Amino acid sequence: YVNESKETLHNLNKELNSARKQLAFLVEHHYQFSDEELKLVGSTWLWPSRIKPLLDDCHKRLKDERSRAEEELNARKDKFVEELDEYVNLAEAFRTFGELSRMSENVATLNKLLDDLHQAK
Repeated sequence: YVNESKETLHNLNKELNSARKQLAFLVEHHYQFSDEELKLVGSTWLWPSRIKPLLDDCHKRLKDERSRAEEELNARKDKFVEELDEYVNLAEAFRTFGELSRMSENVATLNKLLDDLHQAK
């Protein structure tokens, strides 16, 4: 959108420059403008100087928001990788859990691991 708006602004500036040439022609040939026409010409000429800072500000905000979202996503990814590492460690620890007396504890730990994995999806 921002690139599109810059291109549109560029095209509008070209049209405005063309209109300036036409207006210069009218002025050279002593055309009398009404007060309303003069106000319109003035606001048209000032328009690019008012809109460009707004577009630049919008572009900066979008860039800042994208950076913030990328940082947040990277933090979530890092946390998820850490959780996966913990799950791998727990799963590998089950290979050594062969004691029958600890079977109910092992089943509870395995169920928690499975729940955590389902939530991580």
